[in-house]
Amino acid sequence: SLSLSTSTTMADALAMEASKGLITEAANGIITAVISRVAEEVKHAWNFERDLKTLEIKLKRIHLLLCGALNSASSNPILDDWLNKVKNVAYDADDLLDVFAFESLKRRVKIESRSVKMSEKLIRYLV
Repeated sequence: SLSLSTSTTMADALAMEASKGLITEAANGIITAVISRVAEEVKHAWNFERDLKTLEIKLKRIHLLLCGALNSASSNPILDDWLNKVKNVAYDADDLLDVFAFESLKRRVKIESRSVKMSEKLIRYLV
């Protein structure tokens, strides 16, 4: 009876250690997947942010050029028409930048939300 109890306790201990190992492996797999996904999203965000910054700089240059040209007196209707068209394109590009900035922010919030949800699931699973 004593040896049966001892072997049952050892079997329980071994089973417990094996399940801990499986849980640890599962947790490591989940964490690795989350970190990999976040790293990929950050890489894309950095490239996106760099491209946005470059576009913003170019738009500021166009704006300065337009301000100078629009403030100088012109009697050339073709030039005036062209400047107005360039101004409209610059406004459209500025609107597009606003949309990109909004989408970037929305994407960051979505990534952070997924990361928090995965962490919460992992904690609930481990506890």
